[in-house]
Amino acid sequence: MPPHYLLGAVVNMSAEGIAAAEAGYHRNLSARKKSIGEGYELAMRTAAAMLGDESAAVSTTDQVEWENVSSWSLSQVSDFVQKIESITGPLEPLFRMVPGWTKTDAATAVTAAEKRTDAIAAAAAARMSTTELAARTATAPTNSPAPGGDAGTAPVETAGQPTTTP
Repeated sequence: MPPHYLLGAVVNMSAEGIAAAEAGYHRNLSARKKSIGEGYELAMRTAAAMLGDESAAVSTTDQVEWENVSSWSLSQVSDFVQKIESITGPLEPLFRMVPGWTKTDAATAVTAAEKRTDAIAAAAAARMSTTELAARTATAPTNSPAPGGDAGTAPVETAGQPTTTP
């Protein structure tokens, strides 16, 4: 157990130091949560079978979710959510990592984010004029070489003699 859990506030300890002190403790808790969670799932299926709820009794998709009690700052979590969301897309599991948020909070945030994204896309489409749409969908004209020379060079009209001044 980290010393600052027992002693109270620790003066002059950085966030990285606190995280390092808590790392082993949280690893130990994670290992215990996995084994205890499986036991709770089995107990809930057994209780469902005793109550006559056969669909819940045979369900193996139910999972015990433990609250995240790690000491992450809100800026760390928001940075993580933004980076992972840009790669994978599903926001709800990411929003569940926000300290103090429940499943309902995460679902509400996902709905709001989807509405905002849809509104931004609709506004961008409305601003785009028909000429911009036509310009984007039209094919680009092909450039052909100028007559009498390679592409990008002017044709040779005459070849003159060098002049000299007396």
